[in-house]
Amino acid sequence: AEAAGYHKLRHETAQFEKKLMAEITRPKRVLYFLLPGKLKPPAALGSLPTTLSASCAIGNIVDTLLLCSLGSSENGSRPKPCPPPPGEKCEMHVVPVQLPLISSLSKLRISVPSDLRPLEAR
Repeated sequence: AEAAGYHKLRHETAQFEKKLMAEITRPKRVLYFLLPGKLKPPAALGSLPTTLSASCAIGNIVDTLLLCSLGSSENGSRPKPCPPPPGEKCEMHVVPVQLPLISSLSKLRISVPSDLRPLEAR
């Protein structure tokens, strides 16, 4: 009986976390946290640049910098980037990810070069 109660509680917790993340990653809410170099409090959505407002309506894709196996490439022979096995050499790739697939957001913000095409910049 205790195991069944524990399992039910774990299931309810997982469902709650799923709902919470769906709320956090709603496009209108998360957009301000995905803008590089944001230094001031969020303004009204209507004051966003036109291109950002339009992209919010078109689709929910986020360009992410992911650690990938050396053989991975965005436009190479492999259809998709692959995570590296532990201890294997790896490199960073810019990978478009659908917003609902993001499982968490960090509080930290790092400055990144404006052009991430060169491997050295990544």
